[in-house]
Amino acid sequence: MSLKFKFFTVLSLAAATAAFTVATSAQDATVPAEKNTQKVHKGQRRGMGQGEFGHKGMGGQRRGMGMRQGAGMGRMLQGLDLTDAQKTQIQSIMAADKPSQESREEMRTLMMAKRNGTLTTAQNERFAAMGTERKAKGKAIHEQVMGVLTAEQKAKIETRKQEMRQRMEERQTQRKLRKSQSQPTDTVKTPKTN
Repeated sequence: MSLKFKFFTVLSLAAATAAFTVATSAQDATVPAEKNTQKVHKGQRRGMGQGEFGHKGMGGQRRGMGMRQGAGMGRMLQGLDLTDAQKTQIQSIMAADKPSQESREEMRTLMMAKRNGTLTTAQNERFAAMGTERKAKGKAIHEQVMGVLTAEQKAKIETRKQEMRQRMEERQTQRKLRKSQSQPTDTVKTPKTN
C-alpha cells in the first residue's frame, strides 16, 4: 500500500465520521410536551382479564386510569381465585366509577400547574376538593368490592396487607440504618503545637 492510498483512506474516514456526527447532532432530540406527559404509572397496568404473562385473573391492561383511587386494588385481588361472577361484578363496579373525560382533563391541567409551580389559590382549592372526592369514591369502591368477596378471600387480603406493612417497616428500618451509616461522624481536630 502506498502512502498516498493510506492518506486518502484516513481522510475519507475522517470526513465520513464528521458528516455522521453533524447529521446526528442536527436532529431534534427533544420530545414534544404532549408526548412527554403520557407516562405509564405503576397502577395503570392493573386490571382484570388476561395478565401480561398469560396468567388468568387480575393483572390485565387497564390504561388511562391516572391517579384514580382503586388503581392498586387489582394487585390485592390477584391470586384470590375469583369466580367469573365475581370478576364481572368487580368490573362493573370499576366501570361505573370511571371518571369523565372532562374531570380527567381538569385533573391533568391542575397537576401540570402544580408541577410547574403556577397553581393559583382557586386551582389549589379545586385540586384539594378533587382529591377529597377521589378518596371518598375510592373508599366506596373498596367497600363495594369487599362486599363481593367471600370471607376466605377477605382474610387472604388482610394477611397480605399485614405482610406488606411488615415489609414496609423493614425497608424503613434498613433505610434509616443505611442513612446513619453513610453520614460522617463529626470529629474535632485539635491544632498541633510544635
